Amino acid sequence: MEKRSKKLATGGVTYGFWDEGGFSSTPFVHRTWAPVGVTPILTHPFNWTLISAISVIMTTGELYFRLHPGKTIKSGEVVMFLHHLLRQVKGNIVLYWDGLPPHRSKKVKNFLEKHPRLQIKRLPPYSPDLNPDEAVWSYVKTRELANLSVKNTPELVHAIRGAMRKLQHRPHLVTSFLFESELPWDPEVRQCIAQSI
Repeated sequence: MEKRSKKLATGGVTYGFWDEGGFSSTPFVHRTWAPVGVTPILTHPFNWTLISAISVIMTTGELYFRLHPGKTIKSGEVVMFLHHLLRQVKGNIVLYWDGLPPHRSKKVKNFLEKHPRLQIKRLPPYSPDLNPDEAVWSYVKTRELANLSVKNTPELVHAIRGAMRKLQHRPHLVTSFLFESELPWDPEVRQCIAQSI
Protein backbone atom coordinates (compact mmCIF):
# COMPACT_ATOMS: atom_id res chain seq x y z
CA MET A 1 0.00 0.00 0.00
CA GLU A 2 3.02 2.32 0.29
CA LYS A 3 3.25 3.00 -3.46
CA ARG A 4 -0.48 3.68 -3.62
CA SER A 5 -0.31 6.29 -0.85
CA LYS A 6 2.51 8.15 -2.61
CA LYS A 7 0.58 8.24 -5.87
CA LEU A 8 -2.57 9.35 -4.09
CA ALA A 9 -0.60 12.11 -2.43
CA THR A 10 0.81 13.37 -5.73
CA GLY A 11 -2.44 12.93 -7.61
CA GLY A 12 -0.80 10.59 -10.13
CA VAL A 13 -3.43 7.84 -10.06
CA THR A 14 -7.11 7.70 -9.23
CA TYR A 15 -8.39 4.37 -7.91
CA GLY A 16 -11.91 3.19 -8.52
CA PHE A 17 -14.17 0.26 -7.66
CA TRP A 18 -16.75 -0.96 -10.17
CA ASP A 19 -19.87 -3.03 -9.63
CA GLU A 20 -23.11 -3.90 -11.38
CA GLY A 21 -26.42 -3.94 -9.57
CA GLY A 22 -30.10 -4.38 -10.24
CA PHE A 23 -33.38 -2.83 -9.16
CA SER A 24 -36.95 -4.03 -9.46
CA SER A 25 -40.39 -2.57 -8.86
CA THR A 26 -40.82 -4.83 -5.83
CA PRO A 27 -40.08 -2.53 -2.88
CA PHE A 28 -37.50 -3.20 -0.21
CA VAL A 29 -39.65 -3.42 2.92
CA HIS A 30 -38.16 -1.59 5.88
CA ARG A 31 -39.39 -0.69 9.36
CA THR A 32 -41.13 2.67 9.39
CA TRP A 33 -43.19 4.98 11.58
CA ALA A 34 -46.96 4.63 12.03
CA PRO A 35 -49.59 5.60 14.60
CA VAL A 36 -49.85 3.21 17.58
CA GLY A 37 -51.98 0.20 16.71
CA VAL A 38 -52.04 0.94 12.96
CA THR A 39 -49.97 -1.43 10.83
CA PRO A 40 -48.58 0.31 7.73
CA ILE A 41 -49.74 -1.24 4.46
CA LEU A 42 -47.40 -1.13 1.47
CA THR A 43 -49.11 -1.69 -1.87
CA HIS A 44 -47.33 -2.16 -5.17
CA PRO A 45 -48.13 -3.57 -8.62
CA PHE A 46 -47.30 -7.20 -9.32
CA ASN A 47 -45.14 -6.47 -12.33
CA TRP A 48 -41.43 -7.21 -12.41
CA THR A 49 -39.50 -4.29 -13.84
CA LEU A 50 -35.78 -4.93 -14.21
CA ILE A 51 -33.32 -2.06 -14.20
CA SER A 52 -29.65 -2.94 -14.44
CA ALA A 53 -27.09 -0.42 -13.27
CA ILE A 54 -23.35 0.19 -13.22
CA SER A 55 -21.61 2.35 -10.67
CA VAL A 56 -18.03 3.23 -9.81
CA ILE A 57 -16.80 4.91 -6.65
CA MET A 58 -13.45 6.66 -6.74
CA THR A 59 -10.92 7.32 -4.00
CA THR A 60 -11.62 11.02 -4.64
CA GLY A 61 -15.14 10.59 -3.22
CA GLU A 62 -16.77 10.75 -6.64
CA LEU A 63 -19.55 8.41 -7.74
CA TYR A 64 -20.40 7.66 -11.36
CA PHE A 65 -23.37 5.59 -12.49
CA ARG A 66 -25.52 4.63 -15.44
CA LEU A 67 -28.94 2.96 -15.52
CA HIS A 68 -30.08 0.44 -18.14
CA PRO A 69 -33.85 -0.12 -17.94
CA GLY A 70 -35.01 -3.51 -19.25
CA LYS A 71 -31.46 -4.65 -20.08
CA THR A 72 -28.78 -6.87 -18.65
CA ILE A 73 -25.20 -5.59 -18.59
CA LYS A 74 -23.23 -6.83 -21.60
CA SER A 75 -19.90 -5.86 -23.10
CA GLY A 76 -21.44 -2.94 -25.04
CA GLU A 77 -22.72 -1.34 -21.85
CA VAL A 78 -19.36 -1.92 -20.14
CA VAL A 79 -17.43 -0.24 -22.96
CA MET A 80 -19.88 2.68 -23.04
CA PHE A 81 -19.42 3.27 -19.32
CA LEU A 82 -15.62 2.96 -19.51
CA HIS A 83 -15.64 5.57 -22.26
CA HIS A 84 -17.77 7.84 -20.05
CA LEU A 85 -15.39 7.31 -17.13
CA LEU A 86 -12.34 8.24 -19.20
CA ARG A 87 -14.02 11.51 -20.21
CA GLN A 88 -14.85 12.37 -16.59
CA VAL A 89 -11.65 11.36 -14.75
CA LYS A 90 -8.35 12.95 -15.72
CA GLY A 91 -4.99 11.18 -15.49
CA ASN A 92 -4.33 7.49 -14.91
CA ILE A 93 -7.07 5.28 -13.50
CA VAL A 94 -6.73 1.92 -11.77
CA LEU A 95 -10.11 0.23 -11.73
CA TYR A 96 -10.98 -2.82 -9.62
CA TRP A 97 -13.81 -5.13 -10.68
CA ASP A 98 -14.91 -8.75 -10.53
CA GLY A 99 -14.73 -11.54 -13.10
CA LEU A 100 -18.14 -10.98 -14.70
CA PRO A 101 -18.13 -12.45 -18.27
CA PRO A 102 -18.66 -9.04 -19.99
CA HIS A 103 -15.54 -7.75 -18.21
CA ARG A 104 -13.52 -10.51 -19.88
CA SER A 105 -15.04 -10.12 -23.35
CA LYS A 106 -12.98 -9.44 -26.47
CA LYS A 107 -14.77 -6.13 -27.01
CA VAL A 108 -13.77 -4.89 -23.56
CA LYS A 109 -10.19 -6.15 -23.94
CA ASN A 110 -9.86 -4.34 -27.28
CA PHE A 111 -11.12 -1.12 -25.70
CA LEU A 112 -8.65 -1.39 -22.82
CA GLU A 113 -5.73 -1.95 -25.23
CA LYS A 114 -6.56 1.35 -26.93
CA HIS A 115 -6.70 3.28 -23.63
CA PRO A 116 -3.49 2.63 -21.67
CA ARG A 117 -4.22 5.21 -18.98
CA LEU A 118 -6.93 2.86 -17.73
CA GLN A 119 -5.64 -0.24 -15.91
CA ILE A 120 -7.88 -3.03 -14.70
CA LYS A 121 -7.31 -5.12 -11.58
CA ARG A 122 -9.39 -8.19 -10.76
CA LEU A 123 -10.89 -8.64 -7.33
CA PRO A 124 -10.68 -12.20 -5.94
CA PRO A 125 -13.61 -14.46 -6.90
CA TYR A 126 -16.64 -14.53 -4.59
CA SER A 127 -15.46 -11.58 -2.50
CA PRO A 128 -18.16 -8.86 -2.52
CA ASP A 129 -16.90 -7.84 0.93
CA LEU A 130 -13.75 -6.48 -0.78
CA ASN A 131 -15.65 -4.24 -3.19
CA PRO A 132 -16.66 -0.92 -1.58
CA ASP A 133 -19.10 -0.26 -4.42
CA GLU A 134 -21.39 -2.98 -3.02
CA ALA A 135 -22.21 -0.52 -0.23
CA VAL A 136 -23.67 1.88 -2.81
CA TRP A 137 -26.40 -0.58 -3.76
CA SER A 138 -27.06 -1.48 -0.15
CA TYR A 139 -27.39 2.16 0.91
CA VAL A 140 -29.62 3.21 -1.99
CA LYS A 141 -31.97 0.23 -1.65
CA THR A 142 -32.28 0.15 2.14
CA ARG A 143 -32.10 3.88 2.91
CA GLU A 144 -33.10 5.98 -0.09
CA LEU A 145 -35.61 3.65 -1.77
CA ALA A 146 -36.95 1.71 1.23
CA ASN A 147 -40.74 1.10 1.04
CA LEU A 148 -40.87 2.75 -2.38
CA SER A 149 -43.94 1.83 -4.42
CA VAL A 150 -43.97 2.81 -8.11
CA LYS A 151 -46.55 2.43 -10.86
CA ASN A 152 -44.26 2.01 -13.86
CA THR A 153 -40.68 1.81 -15.11
CA PRO A 154 -40.16 5.55 -15.76
CA GLU A 155 -41.23 6.28 -12.18
CA LEU A 156 -38.74 3.73 -10.84
CA VAL A 157 -35.93 5.06 -13.04
CA HIS A 158 -36.67 8.58 -11.82
CA ALA A 159 -36.52 7.46 -8.17
CA ILE A 160 -33.25 5.53 -8.62
CA ARG A 161 -31.61 8.37 -10.54
CA GLY A 162 -32.67 10.85 -7.87
CA ALA A 163 -31.26 8.66 -5.08
CA MET A 164 -27.95 8.15 -6.90
CA ARG A 165 -27.59 11.86 -7.67
CA LYS A 166 -28.29 12.68 -4.04
CA LEU A 167 -25.48 10.31 -3.10
CA GLN A 168 -23.15 11.98 -5.62
CA HIS A 169 -23.45 15.20 -3.59
CA ARG A 170 -22.24 13.44 -0.43
CA PRO A 171 -18.55 12.61 -1.10
CA HIS A 172 -17.83 11.96 2.57
CA LEU A 173 -20.53 9.27 2.61
CA VAL A 174 -19.14 7.76 -0.60
CA THR A 175 -15.68 7.72 1.00
CA SER A 176 -17.07 5.95 4.06
CA PHE A 177 -18.09 3.07 1.77
CA LEU A 178 -14.40 2.61 0.89
CA PHE A 179 -13.53 2.02 4.53
CA GLU A 180 -16.60 -0.13 5.28
CA SER A 181 -15.20 -2.81 3.00
CA GLU A 182 -12.75 -5.40 4.26
CA LEU A 183 -9.89 -3.99 2.20
CA PRO A 184 -6.69 -3.61 4.28
CA TRP A 185 -6.34 0.16 4.03
CA ASP A 186 -3.03 1.57 5.26
CA PRO A 187 -3.53 4.49 7.72
CA GLU A 188 -1.50 6.77 5.43
CA VAL A 189 -3.77 5.90 2.51
CA ARG A 190 -6.86 6.62 4.61
CA GLN A 191 -5.45 10.05 5.41
CA CYS A 192 -4.64 10.79 1.74
CA ILE A 193 -8.16 9.81 0.66
CA ALA A 194 -9.78 11.85 3.42
CA GLN A 195 -7.69 14.90 2.46
CA SER A 196 -8.64 14.58 -1.22
CA ILE A 197 -12.35 15.12 -0.54
